[in-house]
Amino acid sequence: MAARSNGRAEAADFRVRLLLLRNLYNQIRFVLFANLGTMVLGLVLLWEQENRPWLLAWSVVLTALALARWALARAFRRRSITPETIGRWSAAHAATTAAQGLLWGLTAKLILLPEPTSFLFLAIIAIAGLTMVALMSYSTHLPTFAAFVAPSVLPYALELAVADQALGFWAVPLCAAWFGTALLVALSLHRRHRREIERQIEREELIGKLEAARDEARRANEAKTRFLGHMSHELRTPLNAIIGFSEMIMARVVDPSGPKFDGYVKSIHDSGRHLLRLVSDILDLTRIEAGRFALEEETVELAPLLEDAAALFRDEARKDGIEIVLDPPPQPLRMRADPTRLRQIVYNLLSNALKYSPPGDVVRVALGRRADGAVALSVGDNGQGMTREEIAQAATPFVQLDRRDVKSAPPPVKRGNYATPGTGLGFPLVAKLMDAHGGRAEIASEAGKGCTVTAVFPGERVV
Repeated sequence: MAARSNGRAEAADFRVRLLLLRNLYNQIRFVLFANLGTMVLGLVLLWEQENRPWLLAWSVVLTALALARWALARAFRRRSITPETIGRWSAAHAATTAAQGLLWGLTAKLILLPEPTSFLFLAIIAIAGLTMVALMSYSTHLPTFAAFVAPSVLPYALELAVADQALGFWAVPLCAAWFGTALLVALSLHRRHRREIERQIEREELIGKLEAARDEARRANEAKTRFLGHMSHELRTPLNAIIGFSEMIMARVVDPSGPKFDGYVKSIHDSGRHLLRLVSDILDLTRIEAGRFALEEETVELAPLLEDAAALFRDEARKDGIEIVLDPPPQPLRMRADPTRLRQIVYNLLSNALKYSPPGDVVRVALGRRADGAVALSVGDNGQGMTREEIAQAATPFVQLDRRDVKSAPPPVKRGNYATPGTGLGFPLVAKLMDAHGGRAEIASEAGKGCTVTAVFPGERVV
């Protein structure tokens, strides 16, 4: 639990860092035009100075650096940034920003003024202006802010110290105090930006959760609508059979001693059992989801239980040419479980396997222990199998797979060859019952390669 919480915290922190860094890279285009515009203005104003070649060299280097930063920003937007690479991208931005700050700091040597007083006013304006630019552009990332301000302000402080000793005595400590104050302001702005981004992320996550909940509610509503439409058919068919056959018996249409009478009675009995199973599944699933479900555990030997379940389905399966094969463990295997719910799990798994098995297939029921001690009960067939999307559908209550080419299921109710009987509750109910036992239900399947469903019980239940 602690590791999962740390993982979520690290993911959230990475997202905040990424958004802050993305804001920095998005500003590079604006900074590019601002640098080039200021550079052109400076060249026009200082063109008459004696150090014109140095001014031209400085402008060429500044232009090359601005274009390199623009290319870096384009590369950043095209790449997929990961927690492993975000540090390198942050360092690259800070390094190019430091170079840019140094170039602007060198203007302290390029601007030639005859009087120290004039340079003093220039230095004050330059230091204040460069610091304000840094606060507006780089306060979201403190290393980048410091990387720009320090090399851009320090040359002016040193130039003041060299130009006038009396002034220089105060220039460096005043610039240091100014830098510290600016850093505190940048820290405050950084924290505000970070809080805004965190709130933005929280809003986006909340919106995402609300949209997911809305979509889930819509899917559940659609699934229940389909379920109710199907249930009307599921209930009506056996009820019609019960009513119809019982009316014929009551009207004495058939001879009570004849074979048709026995067939009618069997149809009434099978239809009643189908209705009972249908209603029981619905009630069980409802109780589990409402939290009103309790297991009645006792020690159960699994091999005889599986044999009884296989025997229940074997005769009907053989009519379709399907063989049920048991693969029991070499040693008797006992565990604490609810025997009634355990049979319910096995019945559902076997019923589904037989439903999707072609004639002549073999349904294999295997029981054993895994390396971690867990008990694995698997039922596999060689039928059509399922895609990933269909596996997800199978795990959703009330959703039925639209398998038009699947043969009909074994009795109690035959449907012909065009639709698969069921209510979409089989596997979801198995999954819920496994959750109640502290285990899980796994589906391993590929389209056209059959399907194996495994009920995995925790090893602590073995006795």
